[in-house]
Amino acid sequence: ITVRFERNSTALEPDQRVLLNEVFEQLARATHDKVLITGYTDRSGDSARNLWLSEQRAKAVRGYLLSRGISAERLLVNYYGDSRSLGRDPGERRVEVEWLR
Repeated sequence: ITVRFERNSTALEPDQRVLLNEVFEQLARATHDKVLITGYTDRSGDSARNLWLSEQRAKAVRGYLLSRGISAERLLVNYYGDSRSLGRDPGERRVEVEWLR
């Protein structure tokens, strides 16, 4: 599952919340599953700020799932900033949610 973000933003847009509601539903049904939430940015801007942005984006996704009732120990967070970016493509401003079983 990929959650997209606007440039320099950590805000979850309404369509992204709909996507995360689907993640919530799956996690609510599979009560032993965990997910890895990984934040990324593109290469525009300062690397230190990009690392912070990727962390905040991942934490925004985690926070949303926490607010829906998923327990913290099931939501692992990782972030890379622009270290794994290929350039300035808007698609690189994202958080990926990966199932760990």
